[in-house]
Amino acid sequence: MLNPQIVNGGQTSHALFEAARSDINRIYDVKLLIRVIETADRHFTNSVAEATNSQTPIRSRDIRSNDSIQLKLENALNGYGYYYERKNDQHIDQAADKRIDAVKLGQVILAYVLREPDRAKTSSNRIFGEYYHWVFDESILSAENVVVVWRLYKMVDEDRRRALSAMNSRLKKTYDESWVIEGVFHLLYMLSLRCETDGTSIFDYDAVAAHYEGVKEQVDEFMTQNRGMAAYRVFRSAMTKQLLARFARAKQLSLDLPEPEQKGR
Repeated sequence: MLNPQIVNGGQTSHALFEAARSDINRIYDVKLLIRVIETADRHFTNSVAEATNSQTPIRSRDIRSNDSIQLKLENALNGYGYYYERKNDQHIDQAADKRIDAVKLGQVILAYVLREPDRAKTSSNRIFGEYYHWVFDESILSAENVVVVWRLYKMVDEDRRRALSAMNSRLKKTYDESWVIEGVFHLLYMLSLRCETDGTSIFDYDAVAAHYEGVKEQVDEFMTQNRGMAAYRVFRSAMTKQLLARFARAKQLSLDLPEPEQKGR
C-alpha cells in the first residue's frame, strides 16, 4: 500500500505504538482484521470515515483534516511562516506564536468575519461539521486574509492572558477587565462592526488595530453598566451581540452630535 490512511482504528494503532515503544517483541504476534479501500476521491474518503465511525465517533476535525481546503490553507500559510494545524498539535515542535490551530481559526472567522461571536464561543464542535463550508469559504480564505485575522485575534488574546495573570496573582487594577477572559470573540465582533461603520476593510490590520482601544473601552463601559451579570453568561447569550451593537451605535451617535447652543448668552 502507498500512503495508507487510518479512518477507524486510531486508538488501536496508538495502543500498539505504545506497546512497541517499550518492547517491539510485544507486538510481533498481534493479528488485526482490517478492511482496505482504494480510492483517490477525498470526498469518498470523508464519507467512509463518517460511516465507519458511527458507533465510536471521531472528531469531525480529524475527518476533515485531509480535505482539499485544509491542505491548500496549510500550504499557503507555510509561505507566510505559519504552521497550520489541520490536526490537534500537528506542529507541536514549532514555536507557539507560529502555529495556527484549525478549530481556533474557525472560531475567529465565525466571530470576526461572519459576526457570530456567541456561536464561536458555544458551538465550536460544529465548525468542522454543519458550519464547515460556511466558515472555511475559499472566497475569503486567502492566506493573507487569514494571517491578518489571526494577528488580530492574537492581539485580543494578549489582553485575555494579561487579565488571567492579573486575576491569578490578585493584583489590583484601576478598572476591572476580567470580562476580557470571556469576551475575546465579542471584542473581535465589535471590531468588525467598527470597520463597517468607518468603511475600513476588516483585512487591513493596521487600520483595524487602530480601532482596538476605542472598541475595548466601549465593551468595558457596556459591562460596567451591566455589572450585576456574570461575564461567563453574558458572552454565551445570543442576545449579547445585538445589545452590544445597539450600545455601540448609541455611543457613536452621542459622540458625533454637536453640543447644543446655549440661548440667552
